[in-house]
Amino acid sequence: MIALINGVVGGMMGETKRRPVSGDDLAVWRDSVGDYASHTRDLYANCVGAYHAFDGLPRLVDGLRLLSVNAGLVSARAGDFGRSVRVLTNFATESVARLLDVIPQMLSLKRQTYETAGGVMRSINDIGKLEATGTLILRGQGGTAPSLS
Repeated sequence: MIALINGVVGGMMGETKRRPVSGDDLAVWRDSVGDYASHTRDLYANCVGAYHAFDGLPRLVDGLRLLSVNAGLVSARAGDFGRSVRVLTNFATESVARLLDVIPQMLSLKRQTYETAGGVMRSINDIGKLEATGTLILRGQGGTAPSLS
């Protein structure tokens, strides 16, 4: 890999000969780095999706709470025929209680997802810098190229 990047072909007894860098070398470098960048972008998209999935949980809790209240009112009006509605009421009430217990853990997961997404963004930035640096080296501009930072 170093020989490829430096454009050097080893000779006999430690000799090195410079060889011209072909377009194929540049293509191999770009394809390899491009694959990493693609996987990293996919990981970032998954992190963002997971982060936004947590946003719907408070609405779900509110919806279940309203369902529980409404089901309780309906079961009271239905008298003996409201037994099945009371089962729904109990289920909705238990679900709300469980979701309320889990919300702190969910917020912690959301924070961790946000931090992971930030790390992925930094990796994408680093991959871009590596790609640009490798391209400059393969073109023979390694020592004279402007800074990439």
